[in-house]
Amino acid sequence: MKRPIIGITCNSDGVELDKSYQFYRDSIDKAGGDPCQIFYSDDTGNVAEHLAAIDGLLFSGGDDLDPALWGETWHPKAIP
Repeated sequence: MKRPIIGITCNSDGVELDKSYQFYRDSIDKAGGDPCQIFYSDDTGNVAEHLAAIDGLLFSGGDDLDPALWGETWHPKAIP
């Protein structure tokens, strides 16, 4: 059975991975997935290609994503 490829968002350049990323990677591996780094980039031209290559996506943290990106509004209790 093919292990699902799980992308993990990160803003590292890949040279030095922090402990939290390593924890995510190890956890996905132990759960039967194949972890894959997805680096931050301002170039959105290949987003569809990246998403087509993975089976799941783990948002590893950072600033909240604007829900307008998927046609929703901020929750009243959220601080944008």
